[in-house]
Amino acid sequence: MSTDSPEPDVLRADGMQAPYYGLPPLDAASMSRVPVDNEQRASLLERRHGFELAIRSTNALLNAGVPINRLPLELLVAIMTWVQVGYSEMGAPLEWLSLLLVCRYWFVVASSTPKLWFYLWAGPGLNFLRTGLARSKGLKVFVAIGHPDVVASALAYIAPHARRIQHLWIYNVPQADATLLSEFIRRPLPALESFHVSVSKTLLDPSDALIELNPENHPKLNNVAVSGVLLRPSPEFRQLQALSFSRCLGIAPEELTIGKLLDILKTCVNAVTLQVADVFCRDADRAPRALPGGARIELPKLALCYLNTETDIFRHILSTFTLPAAAHVAMVLTIADDTANDGLALGLRAIMPEDRSGLLALQTATHVEIKADHYHRSLFASTPSLASQNILSLLPGISITVDVVRESLDVEGLEDVQDICRAMPLETITITLESHIARRVNWRTFLAPFRGVRALTLIGVGRHSDGAASLLDALASEHPSSDGTPDEGSVLCPELRSLRIEGFNAHSCNIPATVLGCVMKRMMALGSRSRGLEELELRLDRFESEEEFERQKEWYVPCARRLVRRVKFGYGSKEPHY
Repeated sequence: MSTDSPEPDVLRADGMQAPYYGLPPLDAASMSRVPVDNEQRASLLERRHGFELAIRSTNALLNAGVPINRLPLELLVAIMTWVQVGYSEMGAPLEWLSLLLVCRYWFVVASSTPKLWFYLWAGPGLNFLRTGLARSKGLKVFVAIGHPDVVASALAYIAPHARRIQHLWIYNVPQADATLLSEFIRRPLPALESFHVSVSKTLLDPSDALIELNPENHPKLNNVAVSGVLLRPSPEFRQLQALSFSRCLGIAPEELTIGKLLDILKTCVNAVTLQVADVFCRDADRAPRALPGGARIELPKLALCYLNTETDIFRHILSTFTLPAAAHVAMVLTIADDTANDGLALGLRAIMPEDRSGLLALQTATHVEIKADHYHRSLFASTPSLASQNILSLLPGISITVDVVRESLDVEGLEDVQDICRAMPLETITITLESHIARRVNWRTFLAPFRGVRALTLIGVGRHSDGAASLLDALASEHPSSDGTPDEGSVLCPELRSLRIEGFNAHSCNIPATVLGCVMKRMMALGSRSRGLEELELRLDRFESEEEFERQKEWYVPCARRLVRRVKFGYGSKEPHY
C-alpha cells in the first residue's frame, strides 16, 4: 500500500525552515540572517515599522475606494449623527464613540465634526471632557459630571466655557463641594436651559446646599431638578417649564418654611411638569391659609404633577392651587410613623384638604381603578376624553397612593374612596381588594352616587372567600320602593352593562348561581332586557379539578346566555370561555 499522500506539499510543514518558516526571504542580504545583537534588532524593528506604515497607507487607499467612504461628507456626518441620537435615546449617549474605531477616515470625520461632541461626560476622569470641549469648537454643549471625586476639578475646567453650556447635570456632589457649586451657578450662563443636580448627604451633616437662581444670569433656563438642595424663591421660577424639588430637609443652612415653598410654587405659573418629593417644612402643621377672596393660583399649562411628601404639605399645596383636569396628578403618602393614627384611619383622605375645588379631576373623572389591602391603598381616577389636551400625552387624571410601613390601615371598607370619588361622573369602576375588605364594604352606600356606571369589575386577592357575595346582593336590588314594588330608582347602577368578577372562591356562596340570580332580579326591577347587562365575565379560583370546571361551565354558560348577550367563564390563568 502506497504511503504517498495526495495532498500538496504546501499543507506540510517539512519545508518550513528557520528563520522564515515558509515566508519569502527579505531582499536585502543584511536582513537575511537572525539578529543577535541590539543594533541588528533595532535596524530590523525600524524596517518593520516602515512596512507597517506602508501597509496602513495601502489600507487607507483601499478604504477610500469602498462605497461607504465615497459618500458625500455631509451624508456620512448625517449617518453618524443618526447613530448618536439613537444611542442617546436608548440611554447610552457614549456608545456612538465606537464609530471612531472603524477606520482612520471615520476617525478624522467624527473627530473634526464639532456637533458630534455635544454630550460631554466627566467621571471618574476628565480626559473625555477635555477632548470634547476642544473638539466642540465653541458650540453649545451638554456637560454631565457623574463622579463625586471630579466635581471640583470639572467645575474649574468648564468655567472658561460657561457661556456655551446648554445643559449642566451633576450627580452626587459631595458636601465639601456644595459651596463651589453654589458659586458656579451664580455666574452668567446665558445658554443654560436645564440644570440638574443632586447633593449627597451624610448623617453627620444632613444640611442642604443653598442655590440661588437669577433670571439675569440664566435667561434661557427652563428645566430645574434639584435633590438635597435648598432653593430660595426667585422670579426665575416664572420662566421654568419643569421643576423637580426633592430631598430637602429645610433646616440648614437656613429654614424652609411652608410660606417659602408655596412662594416658589406660586411663581411656576408656566410649569408643564412639577414634582415635589421628600421636602419638609417645620411649620407645615399650621392650618392652610385661604387666599384673599378664596382665589387659587392656577397652573394652566400643567401636564404632570407629582407630590410625595407629608400630609400637612399636601394640604397646603392642594388648598392653594388649581390643578387642571387635563393634567396627570400623582400623589404618594408613605406612613412610617407608628404614631400617625390619623393617617391609618383616614386612608386616602389623609392628604385631602377641606376644600378640594382645586382638584378639577375629582369633578371630571369617568374611570376609576381602586386597590386596597392591609398596607396599601391606591386610587387612579382618569378622564380619557381629555387626553388630547395633555401636551405630554399622559392620561389625564388623579392618582393617590398611601403605603404603610409598620402598622396596617384601619379604614372601614372603602369609606375613603367613596368620600373622594363621590362627585365624579363615573362610567367605569375597577376594584381590586383583599376578600376580607370586600366583605366590610357597604356596597349599596358605596355605589349609590354612581348611577351612570356602565362597567364594574371586582377582583379578589389574597385568601379568596365570599367577598363577592355582598356586592352581588347589593346589585340584586332587594330594596323595594315606597309602594313595596321594585323599580328603577331602587336599582344600583341602572346603566350597568358590563359586570366582571375575578379571583374569588368558586365554591363560596355558589357564585355562578348567585350571579345569575342577581342578573334576573335586575332585569325584573328594570323592566326591560335591553336595559340589563350586555357582558358578564366570571374568572374564579379554587375549582377542585378541570372536570369540575367543565361541569360548572356546561350548566352556567347556557343559562347565562339566556340573560346576557356576551358571557365569559374561566378560572385562574385559564383563558375564559366565550
